[in-house]
Amino acid sequence: DYSLNITTPPCINPSGISVGSITTNSASVTFTVTGTAYVEYGPVGFTPGTGATAGGGTVVSGASGVTLPGLTPNTIYDVYVRQDCGGGIFSGNTSGGNFHTLCVTVNTFPFTETFETTSTTRLCWTSAIESGTVNWTLGAGSGNGGTTTTAHGGTVNAQNFFNGNTGTVAKFVSPPFNFSGFNPLFGAQISFWYVNQAWFGDQDELRVYYR
Repeated sequence: DYSLNITTPPCINPSGISVGSITTNSASVTFTVTGTAYVEYGPVGFTPGTGATAGGGTVVSGASGVTLPGLTPNTIYDVYVRQDCGGGIFSGNTSGGNFHTLCVTVNTFPFTETFETTSTTRLCWTSAIESGTVNWTLGAGSGNGGTTTTAHGGTVNAQNFFNGNTGTVAKFVSPPFNFSGFNPLFGAQISFWYVNQAWFGDQDELRVYYR
């Protein structure tokens, strides 16, 4: 004799979750599902809900490319996606990680960046490797065993050390500034504290660009 068991197929968790088209107040979430998906987003560390019910975030539904509206500038969000397989059956939540909405243009001056954890604008700075493998980080002093072990003020500064990686180029880009209220005869001025570790006469180079 044989026993035949007919069961409901499992509702597969979404895959390939990616967040893009990020602006100051919106973002788009893409993913791979076979049906409708529920995307839940909210503050970092929130607990997502189940089915079509929200937990600690906000839920939107649709096909891949769901737009998350009404976001707050300069804010980190967690995002989860779950699939609706019909008949009241839903997959589990799959984390899409977190993303950071863009910062609004700085219009108030003077502007000071401390890079401390209390800074409301330090997440507005973006780093990018142009060549090599070493990127900008936030820490105390010059790092990499250098003689400067503390920040000039506070506890944190921006740092980029090459550690023998000749040819490494990395950029550290500020949030956008609006200088339209400045007198064009005088323009704007930037100043900063800077330390460069001397490695037996082998010096790193710092360049400042604007556009």
